[in-house]
Parts: sequence; C-alpha cells; structure tokens
Amino acid sequence: MATRKISISSPLIGALARVVAWVSARLPLRLSQALGGGFGRIAGAGPTRLRAVTELNVALCLPELPPAERRRFVRRSLVETGATASEMGALWGRSPQDLMRLVASVSGGELLDSAVEAGHGVILLLPHLGNWELFNPILTQRGSFFALYRSARIDQVDRLIRKSRERTGCRMAPATSGGVRLLLRALRDGEVVVILPDQEPVKTAGDFGEFFGVPALTMTLVRGLLRRTEAAVLFGVALRDSSGRFEVNYLAAPEGLDDADVQVALTRLNHGVERCVRLCPEQYQWSYKRFKTRPEGELTPYRQRSFEPQNIQYVDPVIRARLGHRLSR
Repeated sequence: MATRKISISSPLIGALARVVAWVSARLPLRLSQALGGGFGRIAGAGPTRLRAVTELNVALCLPELPPAERRRFVRRSLVETGATASEMGALWGRSPQDLMRLVASVSGGELLDSAVEAGHGVILLLPHLGNWELFNPILTQRGSFFALYRSARIDQVDRLIRKSRERTGCRMAPATSGGVRLLLRALRDGEVVVILPDQEPVKTAGDFGEFFGVPALTMTLVRGLLRRTEAAVLFGVALRDSSGRFEVNYLAAPEGLDDADVQVALTRLNHGVERCVRLCPEQYQWSYKRFKTRPEGELTPYRQRSFEPQNIQYVDPVIRARLGHRLSR
C-alpha cells in the first residue's frame, strides 16, 4: 500500500482546528450536533459542491427513491453529515469514560466477544456511517488496538487527529507497507485491527468491486490480511439516535471476503458495507467522492458542475446510463 504524503503546512488552519475541537469538546453534545446540522441545512439549500456530490451518489446508489423523496433524503443526509463533523471535537477531546456514557445500546456484542476469545485476531470494519470515532473508547475498554490510518494532508491537523486517537489506547498503523506489516503482526498476536473499508485507496492498493451495483475502486487490504491470517472479520457501526446518543451494532461479515477471485471478494466486502448503510442510510457519508477513480479510459463523474442527464455526456458509459435513467425519473 501507499499513502498520500503530507504536503501542506498550515499553522493557522491547525490552530483553528484545535480551537474548534476544544470548543466542541466543551459544548453540550446536542448543541454541537444542532450547530453542525444547521451548517448541513445551509449546504443543502444552495448549489454547493457538497450537495452536488451527495445528489450524484444518492442517485447512483439508491435508485428506488423517487425524485421528491431523493431530494428530501439529500437534505437529511447533509444535516447528518454536519452533525457528524461537529461531534468530532467532542469525541476527540472528552475522556473515554465520558464518551462511554454516549452509548445508548449495543447489539451483536457477543459476535465481538466470540471473535476475540477465539484468539486469531479480529478485523473490525467501520464504514463511514454514524460516527465511527466512538469505537476508540469502546475498544479501549478491552485494551489497546491497531487502526489503519491515512494521514491528513495538513500536517498540524494530522498531529491533532493522531494525538486525539492515541490518547485512548489506539495504535495507529499508517497506510503503507510498513503499516500493513504492523497489522499482520497484530492479528497473528490475536489483537483487534480497525479498518475503514469504504475509503478509496490508491490504484495500486485496490481493484474494482461493485458498490450498490456501481464499480468502485475498493481496497484489497482486507482480502490480503484474511488470506494470510486466520482472523475473524466483523462490521461495526455507531448510529446517532433521536436523543443524540449512539446505538452500537456489530454485524457478521459476508462469506467470501478472501475469495480467490479478487473482484468477487471486493464486491462481497462492499455488500457488507451496503448492509450497514441500509440500517440508517441518511447517516452515511454520501458527500464522499466514492466513485472518483474510474476504470482505464473513463472519466470521473465529479467533474461535472451539474449532474442533470444533458450534462453528463463525458462521463463513462456505466455511470452515464445509470444517471441518465435515474435523474430523469
């Protein structure tokens, strides 16, 4: 694997990030979520890039939504995205004991217990759904663990995130060949390894598997780790409830994540992510450019300023056909 190099130094942005995190950690969580949701409403009200990307992803992945419901869904999604962003300061700045009070319920915890007790290591896959950062204090209750980490592009922000995560007992493994060796060693020692499976990897560390029926560049790391260890694999999500606390769910992974056919394995990995998303689709990070990298000779759909059918003639045929059908409904 390879990681993007930290190429930007910005003390001003770093200082601003520290101030925002400090303030967020001291605000009542419900107030912080409401403020973030307000910014999401603003993003959903105008012709913002955040809204445009969300609209495209939802049109591609949730074709069952009629146009009016899709527009409402996009607005709700952006409110949830804002709430997730505003929570980060609290989840990075509060003590693990305080954060555990945010857990309203746990479902499927016996799956994690059994996997840990088996002693062959556990790969815990956390999609960008709800707030994945809550698993740091949750897993800390069991001891230290490893998490795969792709560096932030701004050096000062990167240090803030690493410090915040490591204070709970999380050990960061960079998305490099050296980081993969750390993960292999941890799994062989029977430890828990956390991976966010729906991040787009660099091309050399991925291949295409279907995600909601659309080819998406998907990491091959999970398949590689499973083929080299006897580790168990689970999915985990922490979903925000109506009170602002979180319902934690552990789910069994689909069979075949280590299939000999790479594309079959990656599609099954994405099916596991899809199952998680279906639990609460509006809390998924639809604003992420999940389909940015396309197969050779195809253009990314995110270059278009408008995603109406008449404006997507330069997008690759698969996505053009899907969007042309879905956006014209």
